[in-house]
Amino acid sequence: MNYPTDTVLCRENTIEDTFYLILEGEVEVTKVINNDQTRLLKTLTAGDFFGEMALIHNAPRAATVKTLTPLIALEIHRQAFDQVLKNSSSVSLAMVREISRVCGKMTRWRLMTCACAPANWPKPTRNWPSRKWPVAIS
Repeated sequence: MNYPTDTVLCRENTIEDTFYLILEGEVEVTKVINNDQTRLLKTLTAGDFFGEMALIHNAPRAATVKTLTPLIALEIHRQAFDQVLKNSSSVSLAMVREISRVCGKMTRWRLMTCACAPANWPKPTRNWPSRKWPVAIS
């Protein structure tokens, strides 16, 4: 599918049934914080994908995704997505890795912001996902 700039592909807290793989272009992923601030979570480009968490967990979208440039994306709807996961171990493994990566980042963020965080951990910053961590979490 082709989308022009400034197209909202999915909106936070809505139930949708589509997984997206970006072939060309760029999108921004944003989330509303404290009911009044919109925070940029990340920018995705060719080769990135989104929408898998909502489909796997049968949950509302966790963020809003909007095109920053003209976009070409492969769309896979829920039934086809489920079929691909059942029939392709490599795609299933890629999804598990991505979900694990996201969960790991969220766990580190929660630990960093609580009083029990190790003293040698970096303090949260705007670019916290790209920081190197002094201790491993399993």
